[in-house]
Parts: sequence; structure tokens; C-alpha cells
Amino acid sequence: MEAATELGITFLGTAAASMSRSTNTSAQLVRAGESRMLVDCGTNAARQLALSPSELTELTAVVLTHWHPDHVSGLPTLLRRTETRKRAESLPVYGPAPPRGVWRAVRAASRTRLLAHLHPVEPGDTIELPGFRFTAIATEHAIPSVGWEIAETGPDGRRVVLSGDTRPVSGIAKAARGADLLVHEATFVTRDRAKAHTSGHSTALEAAELAAEARVGALALTHLPDRYERGEIMREASAAYTPIIVPHDLDRLEIEPVAKPSRPEKGVGWASIRVEQSSSMLRS
Repeated sequence: MEAATELGITFLGTAAASMSRSTNTSAQLVRAGESRMLVDCGTNAARQLALSPSELTELTAVVLTHWHPDHVSGLPTLLRRTETRKRAESLPVYGPAPPRGVWRAVRAASRTRLLAHLHPVEPGDTIELPGFRFTAIATEHAIPSVGWEIAETGPDGRRVVLSGDTRPVSGIAKAARGADLLVHEATFVTRDRAKAHTSGHSTALEAAELAAEARVGALALTHLPDRYERGEIMREASAAYTPIIVPHDLDRLEIEPVAKPSRPEKGVGWASIRVEQSSSMLRS
């Protein structure tokens, strides 16, 4: 039997807003066949990428959900280190149109001559890759933002949805329906749901309820603040969906194929997800 095409995620940063001793801010390396897509580029993303199996020169593109600092602050360093590794071609950057002057500031801060081309996207826009398609999804946050669906082309292809920062919205629920994996933010817990609503974020319970409604194969929660213990986030989400994955920095998820006929019968939690945990020495 022919081996399945690789589809996996390495969580380079899992923290919300600010880094800590053990976590960095939002960045995920998506391994889709031969492509290597960096989804968001938070604090220390370039360093974390150097600790993961993929080298900077292997990056296909950077894909952003929005332009808040905790999702883009690592871009100047990434561009600078990419140039020092003698990348042969420009690095495409896809995402919502940045606030005025921000892209110029990123380029200036990188102090590099590397051509990094910015491609503004709107919900519904796609990035075509060998064997996969990235599609921008409408989300609801404090500034223009998108989530991303990664779909394997062909019959019964695997699908992964990454929410970015958002309220639980119909766009994510629709895109995630029947997806193998939903990676959703969980910036708050229910006792702080008013703050979640006003800031354009989700609680862990809201994310889990959305995942259950969409009958996704697996749910991973990220964008986690240090105000809560991970156990509290896990317990709250588990009231609506099980099992829950709460990855640490540098944990890897491998999404393996599942025969489509078995999906409706298994309901939630049906996906085949292999979790490779990072060693504690690499969680930094």
C-alpha cells in the first residue's frame, strides 16, 4: 500500500498575547506534502522553527490570520535569518491587508534585502499547493482577520481548520464540519466569557461546543493565556467535546487518513491523530 502524503502540524508557539518561560506566541508549521507553510509568526518563531525538523530555507510561504503583534512579531527576525541561510527565492506572505505602514515597518525592522512579497487575502481566497489547497475563512476579531482551511485535494481528502483569533463563528463551523482536525483558540474560560466577547476571542467551552456541532474528528486548543492552568482549560472543554488535545510548544500532530464511511458513525473524536510530544528541554 502506498504511504499516505504527509499532513501534520508543529506548534511553534501556543501562548496568547505574551510569551512565558515555557511558551511562545502564535505560530504553527503546517507540513502538507512537500509544502511547509508557517501559519502566523509570533515571538521567537524563527528560533522555534530552527528547533523543529524543517529548516528556514524549506519554507514555502508564511500565512497570517491577522496583524496583532503576538501573531507577527517574529516576521522581521524570520526574514533576516532566512536571508542569512541564503534562501534562493522570495518568501510569499499571505494574510489580511495590514494596517497602513505595518508592512513597511516589518521590512525595515528585518534589515534585509530579501524580497518577501505580501499577498493580501479576503475570505474565500485560496492558495494552491501540490496536493493541497489553503482557503481563507471569515472570522470575527478586533481587527480584520481570517482563519484557514487546509484541504487535501482528491476524494476523501483530509482537512484541517485553524481558527486564528476569533469569536466562535459560523464561517469556522461551516468550514470545520467533518474536518479531521480543528485547531481553535481558547483565550478565556467561561467565568471570563464577557471579556472573550468584547475582545473578539473564544472560551474553551465555546470552542469545544463548536467542534461538537461540526462533528470534527479531533480538537486542539491553542492561544492559551498564562492566567489559567491547562487542566482548567481541558476540564472546561471536555464538558462539550472529548478527547481534547492541548499541545505544548514544539509538539507535533500527524493527521493520518481515516476511511470516509466510518466518519459519520464515529461522531466526534473519530480522527486518527498521532501526537509526538516535545521533550521538556525543547519547550522554550
